[in-house]
Amino acid sequence: MKKYHLYLWIIALIGMITSCSQNETDALQNANNKMVSITASLPVDFVQPNPQSRAALPEAPDDQYKLRCILEIWDEELTTLKVRKEVCPAAGAEKIDFTFELDNGEYHALLWADYVGKNAVAQATAIAGLSDVQHYADRWYETNNATGLKEVRVMAMDVKFEKQDAFFAAKPFTKEATALKDLAATLTRAVAKLTIAEKSTTNFAYCKSVEFKYNVLTTLDVSTGIVSGTASFANVYGSGNAGFGEDITINDIPCKVLFSNYILANTDGTMPEISLEFAATAESGKVLNKVTIPAGIPIKRNHRINAAGTLILAQDAPSKAVNMTVDIDSEWETTDVEHNIDPIWDGKYPTSVEEAKAWMGTESSGANASSGRDHVFTITAARQLAALHYLMSNYVEMNVTNESYQCATYKLATDIDLNGKDWTPIGYDRVISNFYGVFDGQGHTVRGMNATGDNVSSSGFFARASGRNTIIKHLNIKGRVTPGVTSNWDMVNCGGIVGRMYNGTCIAFCSFEGTISATHPNNGTVHGGGIAGLVGISGSAGKIISCYSVVTEMSLTGTAIKGGIAGYTYNDTTIQGCYWQELAGIRDDSPCGTIENGGGINVGYNGHFTDAVGANDYDVINAMNTYGADYDYQWQAGTNGSYPVLVKKTVN
Repeated sequence: MKKYHLYLWIIALIGMITSCSQNETDALQNANNKMVSITASLPVDFVQPNPQSRAALPEAPDDQYKLRCILEIWDEELTTLKVRKEVCPAAGAEKIDFTFELDNGEYHALLWADYVGKNAVAQATAIAGLSDVQHYADRWYETNNATGLKEVRVMAMDVKFEKQDAFFAAKPFTKEATALKDLAATLTRAVAKLTIAEKSTTNFAYCKSVEFKYNVLTTLDVSTGIVSGTASFANVYGSGNAGFGEDITINDIPCKVLFSNYILANTDGTMPEISLEFAATAESGKVLNKVTIPAGIPIKRNHRINAAGTLILAQDAPSKAVNMTVDIDSEWETTDVEHNIDPIWDGKYPTSVEEAKAWMGTESSGANASSGRDHVFTITAARQLAALHYLMSNYVEMNVTNESYQCATYKLATDIDLNGKDWTPIGYDRVISNFYGVFDGQGHTVRGMNATGDNVSSSGFFARASGRNTIIKHLNIKGRVTPGVTSNWDMVNCGGIVGRMYNGTCIAFCSFEGTISATHPNNGTVHGGGIAGLVGISGSAGKIISCYSVVTEMSLTGTAIKGGIAGYTYNDTTIQGCYWQELAGIRDDSPCGTIENGGGINVGYNGHFTDAVGANDYDVINAMNTYGADYDYQWQAGTNGSYPVLVKKTVN
């Protein structure tokens, strides 16, 4: 899965402390010399965080502001402020010079840089025990309190966030008889940049503005780098504000920016919950929902964090359910960590056709096509899968065709977490509704599946799939299959991907990792397979191509028929390039538990492995990819103890 990378930079502040006098040589030899000069080179990307080659200091983000740099010198115990200097460098300047007197001893240098009003004039002010400090009026951050830079506080936040950029540094040093040389410090961004984006570009078009409310950290101690204190922040973002409506791509998904802001942050932490209230455009005729983004978005100083979700829903009843994807990547001198928060699910299903359609959203392509298969829906949130279940189970037709949602094409655009909530297999609700379309996982994973449901005869991620043009491909499922079975059924079919498949349905380049368990109360037949429970009906089977399963437990009570790939298969079933992990009670000489009438199936390059090392063996990977000519993804050996992963083929 291609990541949308969020870049950050370490900005170096190189301070050269030298003795200053008319004759430098004499000054270096003068034991009573108190003059100290610090020359600071500020970061070239101060305004726009992109690598640039620029000698001059950066200009302010607009003509209403100018750059300011503050230097404080504290004693060794950080209890007494000795020196405070503020400088607003002239346009085009290449460095900032601070010059002052200092006795020999141990000290701490604290530095801060931010923006102030363009007309700000230095005036004598008492700060932290020093009188007559030449101070420029603070605009975004308060720096003139009783403890100076040990307590920098947020004064205001604005929708034009670039003005709130700020940097800081702290450096202990020793002033001896002669001048110091080559004292270096690292100036670090004090803020994180947080961007919230909407995945549904269709629903974004309904939105005129959005009001955000959340708590922010407010106070930075430059001497320790610790940010503390909280205050609530609220603002309305609309056209012209903070990039509202700008295009951004996150995890290969085109999104629309709702807002961006700079936020004081520690080296590691998380955001509290964020509430959003949307206002619809008059012409849309829509009522937009309120949502709350749950607490937990990673927020790290000097990082840019892009968070995207399906946030805007046109529905009558308010909903606080929200799914978020957050991806963070960083580029330091060495690679930093990458974080991902997968979309999670609250376990709720739609209660009406209207609500289900709102959750699903409109087609990403083919909205006016006459064939159901040409209606393509992009899945970015768990609740869309819940909506698919509802729409299929109720045989709901799409808007411009008589074909139902059973026949459409669905493309998974991100990993999804079902959060261990009870999952009723897609297509099952009192009666079975076959899936007749295309489900393309695009190499992504649905994890946390807990396929349950009462009185279910076929269970898995899907209940049943049918049709020669029906295909489920490029999909990984992790979780468990544990259907609730009653005596109403003469057999029960359990599979990691699908309970039952027939009439030529194909499952290709899919995997399942988890457990399968079921009990038939009347000792009836229970089919269990890592990919599918039952394949085919008399005279009409299916295909399973290049799949693997890791079933760590298969507990079937009744007349149990187990298989590493499929439980029971009819003649003419094709299983090729499939592998399964060895498990007691599962045959190791066939991918199937039982084949109808002992007949044959079309097999090739199937086999089993004992663990992840065996699964990642070159011969296994090569065998699973043998039949992949018609598919866009292929298997690649996993890393760090994981099983094989799907990667998109490169185009030569």
